[in-house]
Amino acid sequence: MNIEQKKIALSKIIDSLLKKELVGDFTYSISYSERYHKFIISFDFVVDVKKMLKDNPEYDHDYAIGIYDFEDIIDDTLKYVGLNMHNSTIFHHFTYSNEDIFDEEITRLKSKFEHKLADMGISPEDIKKMDPWVNIYYGEENPYMRPEVGAVFVKHLEDWEQVVIEVKEFIDYEIFRTKDYPYLTDLALNNGEIEYWFNY
Repeated sequence: MNIEQKKIALSKIIDSLLKKELVGDFTYSISYSERYHKFIISFDFVVDVKKMLKDNPEYDHDYAIGIYDFEDIIDDTLKYVGLNMHNSTIFHHFTYSNEDIFDEEITRLKSKFEHKLADMGISPEDIKKMDPWVNIYYGEENPYMRPEVGAVFVKHLEDWEQVVIEVKEFIDYEIFRTKDYPYLTDLALNNGEIEYWFNY
């Protein structure tokens, strides 16, 4: 069996087995590296965020588990046809749909973040320079999402380290102790962290 025939056979395996096992939308491509004597299989997944969040009416437990288990499913299936790390390289790429589900919570938390800074005695001008932000990080090589919070250091601001400590405590309380951010809380609990970026 030549390389082209093997690629066709691989496509049939992916279409008949993997498309039954993997959840969600994905496409794939198969090529062969003459230099390394390996098949290169690239998967492009689209993750539906709504189906991943437990507090969302569209949450789908089987879908979420399937997304997180994608690598094992692929590896087990390809081993079945004799592919392994020595004769193949597999790439995964993830994009996301329905990310706007986080917009309202991000806007609300950013506003509270700014109010907290004002309550700490920081002037409106300095708050503007700090450019406080709230964001969601989306993994491109793995289906990973987490909340991120940050601001820019203002040189003349006294006791910046204490400002950072108080802001972190405040954001932690808002996300983990209140019920105002069910989706951000879901991400933080699921991934075990909120990522903070306070530039000095």
